[in-house]
Amino acid sequence: MVNLQICRKCQFGEFTPEERDGEGRLKVCPSVRCKKTEDMLLMNSELPDICPYQLEHQVSCQDIPVEVADALSGGPRREP
Repeated sequence: MVNLQICRKCQFGEFTPEERDGEGRLKVCPSVRCKKTEDMLLMNSELPDICPYQLEHQVSCQDIPVEVADALSGGPRREP
């Protein structure tokens, strides 16, 4: 998983905030484009192996359930 707040402080991260329509529905998911790998990353994306903040991402995301990351990234809801 990716902690978008860490990507915001990275020199290679280009952050795009979420956008919602007038009814509060998510139109654009929060994401980061990694200039080092040219990957577009959502919170539930796999972290690139060459990330300079890899350990920080792993530590900060270790307790986040995948379902929460999917919801924050605008991904599909998982049925229990």
